[in-house]
Amino acid sequence: MSNNIKKILMLAAHEPNLDPRINWEAESASEKYDVTVMGLQNLSELKPQEETINNYKVFRFNRNELDKKSNFCLMIMQHLIPRRLQIAGSVATALLLPFYFILEIIFNLIRVLLFTSARLLFADLRSFKLIKYSVKYILSKTGILNSIRRYYDFIWITKHFFATSMVFWRELCRMRSKPHIIHCNDLDTLLVGVLAKKVYNCGLVYDAHEFWPYSDVNAPWYQVAISKFYEKWLIRHVDYAITVNPMLARLIGETYGLPKVYSLPNCEPWRKPSSAVVRGKMSELADGRVKFLYQGNFAPKRGLEEIIQAWKHVDGSKAVLFLRGPDNIYKEECFKVANATGRLGESIFFLEAVAEKDLIDAAMEADVGIIPYKPVCINYTYCCPNKLSQYMHAGLIIMANRLPYVEEVLNKYSCGVLYDSDDINSIVDAIADIINKPGYRAGKKENSLKFAGEEFNWQVQSSILFEIYGKLTSCS
Repeated sequence: MSNNIKKILMLAAHEPNLDPRINWEAESASEKYDVTVMGLQNLSELKPQEETINNYKVFRFNRNELDKKSNFCLMIMQHLIPRRLQIAGSVATALLLPFYFILEIIFNLIRVLLFTSARLLFADLRSFKLIKYSVKYILSKTGILNSIRRYYDFIWITKHFFATSMVFWRELCRMRSKPHIIHCNDLDTLLVGVLAKKVYNCGLVYDAHEFWPYSDVNAPWYQVAISKFYEKWLIRHVDYAITVNPMLARLIGETYGLPKVYSLPNCEPWRKPSSAVVRGKMSELADGRVKFLYQGNFAPKRGLEEIIQAWKHVDGSKAVLFLRGPDNIYKEECFKVANATGRLGESIFFLEAVAEKDLIDAAMEADVGIIPYKPVCINYTYCCPNKLSQYMHAGLIIMANRLPYVEEVLNKYSCGVLYDSDDINSIVDAIADIINKPGYRAGKKENSLKFAGEEFNWQVQSSILFEIYGKLTSCS
């Protein structure tokens, strides 16, 4: 490859192939730039430490290296934080977090003791089961176990952040030819990008796939506060910040006082779909009924339970619900909810997961794609899920809960139906509109495919990214 070609280093603190957005960015950028992606091995599915994928290079590092480096990772902070602040921050963190942890336990203990005293005063003592107040019961009721779990989760995340940074920074320092641009995917790689800009004068792009401080819906307030402080401290060094939709861009910009955060939605590269009629297991099980599909991970507060429960009120002779995704405990919970409806195996079915690259082809067999996320946190409210693009590229009508950006896209392209997850009648009515109006359904499906090809695809939307790259390489 010519030495005149500019180099881009993309960082991901996980297996790079787990996020299709990284693949879209790297593959399209490799047509013009020398692209390298650094990531971490997925221990459940080991892949080559070095390989070339679609004209870009991938380097994967073993997660065991993180544990070896975690005790020494803070040394790299000397490039960014004055010595006095390092000492003051370390002392404050060491003192305040355990102090908060103890206060939280005391507060929960007092709350449970007051509740227990009230029961002792008003309940029949003979029927009061004192055995309930075993050590384990008291620990769970006071929230002590949850406090301990959240505290150690926070410690693990902190070690992950800095240890990952240490590994990536070591490899960057070893590179003979430094990259012109560092493209950091999410907050857990941004420290390395800031260091590279400061030490090697690299251009720095921060790609926030979500608003990181709110990425864990169960995170304690101190984790959110520290994450926001950390992100605000680093993001001021960024040359360009991008995220997944204009609404989230506006929120991040306002939160951190940034003049501009760019928007680049998650949308699949366009490829002309096959004209062949897709007929497989879904069609066989549906037997002529309208096929509704949820395709993705099973996770808490994604609104799947509401969809399943609403299916009790749906005419099972006209519509069938398919749920496809990897096995986990939340999928098991959804299976139990489906079983309780009495429709499991009749008009509700669970399908085996398929590989990321096969999601669009697998979805083409369905009629309707479901986006059920509930607006319970910032990242769910302002999400741009991959499945929005995947359903459109598969030519499906989309049925979605009211989420600002998803609603904007469905209204703009007239390719979907909206409902309110808090109102089961709203869900049932949306389903009825789809199954009872074949012409309406066909028109929406046609719009999905049409606008996926014309506008909502990576080839069109990624122009902003290459405009940013062009500005950075022209002045590097």
